Amino acid sequence: MNSLKIIGAGEAGTRAALHLRETGWDGEVTLIGQEPYIPYERPPLSKTLLTKGIIPPALVSKEKLEELCINFSNNTLVNEIDRPSRCLILENDVVLPYQNLLIATGASARKLTCPGSEHALVLRNLEDSLVLRSLLIPKKHLILIGAGFIGLELAAGARMDGCRVTVLEAASRVLGRAVPAEVAEVIANEHQQQGVEIICNVQLEQIQLLGDGYVVQLAEDKSIQGDFVVAGIGAIPEIALAEAAGLQTENGISVDSFMQTSDPNIYAAGDCCSFPHPLYGRQRMRLEMWRCAREQAKCAVQNMIDTPQEFSTVP
Repeated sequence: MNSLKIIGAGEAGTRAALHLRETGWDGEVTLIGQEPYIPYERPPLSKTLLTKGIIPPALVSKEKLEELCINFSNNTLVNEIDRPSRCLILENDVVLPYQNLLIATGASARKLTCPGSEHALVLRNLEDSLVLRSLLIPKKHLILIGAGFIGLELAAGARMDGCRVTVLEAASRVLGRAVPAEVAEVIANEHQQQGVEIICNVQLEQIQLLGDGYVVQLAEDKSIQGDFVVAGIGAIPEIALAEAAGLQTENGISVDSFMQTSDPNIYAAGDCCSFPHPLYGRQRMRLEMWRCAREQAKCAVQNMIDTPQEFSTVP
């Protein structure tokens, strides 16, 4: 019997499982998620969940998964990809054979490297957002490290909840890699008008526990005290499983334009993979966008079921 396994129950993995059924493919589909929840939308984590406590919508209901005969295993960790045997080894030593495999493990929050970095919270999943939601209390002082999209969204949400907010950025301006300087200036001005303090060109030295709060030590003997610290300095692709299995990686799991890895029976999609971009001379890149993850998942599925399709969508 044809058997397809999907590691990762985020946007890419879930959409891949659903698209398999939309194509009429009737083989065995298993979707494996590490979190204890039904697959959910992630954009609201830094928006409505933080500001209003609204739990993100599910990408698909448990009942729909059952109706489509998609085997969903949540709270499950894959320990190893055994390529010679075409098997997955789970943490409880359960062995799952596969014909084709899709890796959609996403990305994790990039961690600070300074002393005391363990004191900084991050935002990447539902648990992270729930923790932050519980800390957003009026008049509490939030120190945000990183002025990218996530950092500024958190800043806006915290101000809506009445927190004092200081954003620290190593670069000379906010959103340095994301938007032109003119646009960044408009966004920074809007945040400042809403009471967000933005400090650029900072050099972070360490984070220390101080009573019930923290002190962020900067260069030149400068420091800022706050009630809690959050780091929003980007994400790194989850490639440990792929690397351990000997798959090629380059800023993510390397795939070709068909979303195929260096193993012809293994594909990858979403934040965990890097692909040759059609508009930049096939230069390899990684895009952290839900729309990109969705389209890559669909493309991977078509190739996994032998209906060849190149990924050419430009988000």
